[in-house]
Amino acid sequence: MENGKIFTLKKLKKQAKGITLIALVVTIIVLLILAGIALNLTIGQNGIFSRAQTAANTWRNAETNEQLAMNDFADLIDNYTNQKENEIDASTVSKNPTLFYGKPITNYTNKNGDIVDCQIFYADSNIYLIMTNLAGYGSRSDVKVTENNPAYKWTDSYLSLYPDKNDNLMQRVNYLLDINEWADYVGENADYAIGAPTIELFAASYNQTHPDNKIEYKVEENNDKGYFIKFEQDEEYSTGLVLVDNLNGIYSAPNYQQTFIASLTAQGLQDMPMVLNMNFLDSFNPTTGPKCRPVICLNENVKLIDNGDGSYSIK
Repeated sequence: MENGKIFTLKKLKKQAKGITLIALVVTIIVLLILAGIALNLTIGQNGIFSRAQTAANTWRNAETNEQLAMNDFADLIDNYTNQKENEIDASTVSKNPTLFYGKPITNYTNKNGDIVDCQIFYADSNIYLIMTNLAGYGSRSDVKVTENNPAYKWTDSYLSLYPDKNDNLMQRVNYLLDINEWADYVGENADYAIGAPTIELFAASYNQTHPDNKIEYKVEENNDKGYFIKFEQDEEYSTGLVLVDNLNGIYSAPNYQQTFIASLTAQGLQDMPMVLNMNFLDSFNPTTGPKCRPVICLNENVKLIDNGDGSYSIK
C-alpha cells in the first residue's frame, strides 16, 4: 500500500514537471511573439522610431520653410525700404539744385506715349522739366493768360499790372503760355506744359543754382513794354544779361539757336518777346528765327529714381 502511494506521488511529480515545462515553453513562445510585435512596432517601417524620424524630418522641413519664408519677407521689407530711401521727391530736388538741375530724365513720355528728351529745370512743390530739343512757335490772338492758367504764377509780376494787354507781342506770350497749345507734351506724369520758361521761372531756377549771382527783374507801372532785368550786384536794370553758367545746357540755347523766354522784354521790339541767345538773355534779333524749349510741370506726387549714371527716371 505504501509502495502504491509512493508510485502515485512520483507520477504526480512527473506530471507537474511536464506541465511546468509546457507552460514555460508557451510563455517563451508568447514572449517571443510579443517581442516580435514590439520590435515591429518599434523599428519596423511604420514603427515608433520610423514615425519619430518622420516627425523629426517634417518638423525640420517646416522649420526650414518657415525660415525661407521669413527671409523672403525680410528681403521684401528691405527692398521696399531701400526703394523708399532711393525715391527722390520735389522737396529733395529743390533743396539740392546744383545736384539735380540739368540732369537728364530718361523715361518721360508725352501724350502719345513717346519718350521725350528732357532735363530737370526747377522744383518747388513740383518738379519741372525742360525739353532738350527745340519746338516751333506761333501766336494766339484768341487766348489770354488768366489766373485759371496754372502758368499764371510765373508771369504774375507783369499780368497783375497789365491783364488786358493783347497786342502782337503779347499774343506771342499767350501762345507760349497756352497750356492747351502744348497739351501734346503732357503725359500721365505731368500736370501741364508751356512753350518756354517765363523770365520769372527762369530766374527762380537760375537763382537757386547761382545764389551769389542772382537775376532780379521788375515791371514798371505805366510801362507795359515788359520786364527789366539785372544781376543783383548791378546797379542798373537793363533788357539783357550775359549768363555766367549754362548748367548742362538748361540756361542756354542749344545748337547755336535762339530760344524764347515767355515774357516781354522792356526793350519793346515789335516782333518777339525776350529770347535766350546762347548765354545771352536779351531781346529778339530778327536776323534769326527763335524756337521754343517747352517746360513740363510734373505731378506733385511724382518721385524720381537715380539710374546711377548721372541720369534719373520717373518712378
